[in-house]
Amino acid sequence: MLKRWLLVLLFVAAAVVAWATGLYEHLSIESIRSLVLAAGWLGPPLFVALFLVQGMALVPGFPFLLAAGFIWPPWQAFALNMAGSLASCLIGFFYARTLGRELVAARLPARMRRFEAAVVERAVPTVIAMRMTFYLAPYAHWAMGLSPVSLRAYVLGSFIGCLPWVIGFTFFGRGVLEWLGEQSPHLWFALGGIALLVLMALVWRRVTSGRQTSGA
Repeated sequence: MLKRWLLVLLFVAAAVVAWATGLYEHLSIESIRSLVLAAGWLGPPLFVALFLVQGMALVPGFPFLLAAGFIWPPWQAFALNMAGSLASCLIGFFYARTLGRELVAARLPARMRRFEAAVVERAVPTVIAMRMTFYLAPYAHWAMGLSPVSLRAYVLGSFIGCLPWVIGFTFFGRGVLEWLGEQSPHLWFALGGIALLVLMALVWRRVTSGRQTSGA
């Protein structure tokens, strides 16, 4: 009974934080930037704390990673993005391992089970692969929380696996966004046309391959 109440309390607290900070209605780089700057010296810890909300699957994490590059110098943004990423990983991990174990086990997709099985023999490499593939997806936290992986292996694997994502968003995210904003609509039409042609070619190849297989 106590666990159920703690579970409800955890969800309510995360929802209240998301609502009070306006993350539900106005989740954007600018809204996060304004919120953090308005907090003054509490901005950095607030920024990391907001990742805990993300770790409970209430809001996406990418806007936070991008916002850091618009708030702080690169290396400070990198440190806070990494701290936030690990905070998100840990809150989801402990939630699945303790309070929400039964609830998560009933809702975890079957494809995530392969990580739970593989972690028994190769803990750190498995966590690294999971992080590099799914990054901050809540199901990734939960799958590891249900697995027998140790906390030490989980933290080490998560740190290494999150590293490429954090480096990419921190040092290149702002430049990419600014470059995208400078491009004309014609470029997007051209890229969309190319993507559509590639998709049609893949579908056609799959269909013809299926016909050949059935014919044989």
